[in-house]
Amino acid sequence: MRRYFKRVHRNETHWAENLSQAVARLREQSYSTVVIDQFLLENEPAESDQVLEHLGTAFPVYVNFGVSAWSDWFARFAPHCTAANARKRRLAARSSNSFAVNV
Repeated sequence: MRRYFKRVHRNETHWAENLSQAVARLREQSYSTVVIDQFLLENEPAESDQVLEHLGTAFPVYVNFGVSAWSDWFARFAPHCTAANARKRRLAARSSNSFAVNV
């Protein structure tokens, strides 16, 4: 599964084994996309709230791995990654443009 994420996202991919580890990673670094298992969101509400609080500018992609076939899910995931990368580039461009104007 990891190689598919890397191929679609074309960036380094980090994994968290649980929501606590996800929170720790989100505190350490910013991400363009965060894939979140809906099962964990629904069954661990306190940890889920922490993950959502630390998303920053990351584009959240919610997935239910229990009901989606891998091939169907992957086909839907790719456009979300592309959109997240484009959004991140637009935000960076706006930030650098506003800095130049406000100097």
